[in-house]
Amino acid sequence: MLWWGAFTTYSPERDDPFELTREFFSMQDYTRTIFGSLGRSDKFSRALLEYVVENPDLFSAHKEARIRFLMRRLNYAGGYKIIPNLSMPDIKKLIDHYKDAVGDINS
Repeated sequence: MLWWGAFTTYSPERDDPFELTREFFSMQDYTRTIFGSLGRSDKFSRALLEYVVENPDLFSAHKEARIRFLMRRLNYAGGYKIIPNLSMPDIKKLIDHYKDAVGDINS
């Protein structure tokens, strides 16, 4: 899991190529939730981690519960959309669709 997590999240095009890697290993739930069926897509994993990094206020409190909720919603969306075939901006738009609901999670 250590090698795969680093391999999947390393982004040489970013200012800090290990920023997503640090985020990925900051919470154990990522290893359980991201590497499900959706997480097998590098695009999806990077889009989700980028979204979390780009929205620190949204994930500053109750991060684990909010990530779990978000992954459940994205899993539902995967029932009618082929999420890994979307572009990264489209995946981020899909994630952003749940922003208000994610912000309401308090525990």
